[in-house]
Amino acid sequence: MFKKSFFRELGKNTGKWASNKIFGDWSTPYRFSNSKLAKEALKIEQEISEQQFDNGLESKKLEHRFNEITDINEKKQEIINLALPNDKNSLFEFANFLLSNIYGNGWGDNHKFKHLNAFSNACLIKLKQCKTKFKMMNAPFEVKYLKKEISILKRKRFFEKHGAILALITFMIVCFLLLNAMGEI
Repeated sequence: MFKKSFFRELGKNTGKWASNKIFGDWSTPYRFSNSKLAKEALKIEQEISEQQFDNGLESKKLEHRFNEITDINEKKQEIINLALPNDKNSLFEFANFLLSNIYGNGWGDNHKFKHLNAFSNACLIKLKQCKTKFKMMNAPFEVKYLKKEISILKRKRFFEKHGAILALITFMIVCFLLLNAMGEI
């Protein structure tokens, strides 16, 4: 019995030692009891959780308020006036909020879509600001993700605004080449 528990304890401690050597000291949590450090850590943890709750609540308020606004110019102005969140998770949620608005509205190719185009452009500019803020936060995954999305959106904007003209020009060139090949021209 003693031998079994001794080897179990030895194995557990050896595993913790190896884990700390490989992954660093964070892999085995430290336990504090009734010390100043423990109270400070608990206080900081509570502040962080309150801040995350406040950011989540702020995000929900923004989404609700945004859904109530029906005028596209008001929405554009709301996007322009919004301050970027300071923590990484809230900023990522905000960037996805902007992406969903752009993908939901898109761009148009004629004068009817002037206000819609302005709104989508405002969202795209705010998205670029998010990418810059992620760069300052040293968040490479988020920067890479937004860079890819912005590139896709720029291409989408170009083809949605000028797609009809490009299709017409392409059709004319194909017709010209076919007529030229048939000897008609």
